[in-house]
Amino acid sequence: MDLRLMLISAQNAIVKTWQEASCKEKTQYIIIAFLGLLVVVSGAILVLAFIGLGVDDYTKDIIIEVSSQILNACFTISAFVTQPMRFYILILVILNIRRDRVQAWFPTLPIDFDSDQAIVSVKTIHKLLWVMNFNCFFQYPITAVMWGYYYKNRPAWIIGVFLPLSFMCNIWAGIWLYKLNQKVKIQDEMLLDNEMAQA
Repeated sequence: MDLRLMLISAQNAIVKTWQEASCKEKTQYIIIAFLGLLVVVSGAILVLAFIGLGVDDYTKDIIIEVSSQILNACFTISAFVTQPMRFYILILVILNIRRDRVQAWFPTLPIDFDSDQAIVSVKTIHKLLWVMNFNCFFQYPITAVMWGYYYKNRPAWIIGVFLPLSFMCNIWAGIWLYKLNQKVKIQDEMLLDNEMAQA
């Protein structure tokens, strides 16, 4: 499949999703797009400032600080918004209650709550939820030093330690979810093939 067809397919999927979305979902999509745009623009400005824009050191420091604060605010808002539900679902998994809520949180993954041998066992979801929660937990020390210290006195080691940990948790959870979805898709295809062969 060439790039043009992939882009057309992606565009059609986006249009279809937008048309089928409720007003609340459209609002969420707009906010996510706005935060994503802020992250991209602030990140680009930050990189350009580090490279050097031909400005004096004080102006460079201000540009870096403002861009860093914008990025921090975007990641903090994301953590504050997603953390309560992630933690709530984790508690439900730990207590083994409200299975319907847990399943609704992962609609594409058929969770087996009774067997640890299934493709998507509750044990796997339990571990995945810990990783997703740590993504948010690691953001909070960064926020504390970004908002609590003057930029020249800020302990850089906290950002240097917790920022990569937060990103790694986010990437790890995303890859893990992708692989689980692929396994479920393969299993569904195999079941469909078996049903077709028996028919």
